[in-house]
Amino acid sequence: MNIIEQADAYLLQLVATGFSKGDLKLEASNPERSPSPVNGRSSNWSENERFTRREFNAGSFARSFRLPDSVNVDGISAELLNGILQVRIPKADAASPKAREISIG
Repeated sequence: MNIIEQADAYLLQLVATGFSKGDLKLEASNPERSPSPVNGRSSNWSENERFTRREFNAGSFARSFRLPDSVNVDGISAELLNGILQVRIPKADAASPKAREISIG
């Protein structure tokens, strides 16, 4: 997982290879203010299958985060591209850093 802070938003990037949009659920709930991507499915293999080698399995997962009060919960968006779930959490206008010159006295 990557968390990137930009001037106007936070970006969360989660590896979700093997999952479709329908497998993932994203919520922002108060008072926790936590976006939580959740997969409710895991890979089902037939009992008749025998693996010579098995290195990956798309199982269930859940992640949650406490969001600062300085974000715009209504503006949260997400997209799944090439196995990466990217969640954009915009900062509230007051949280965007503003450049200003500081005089030295």
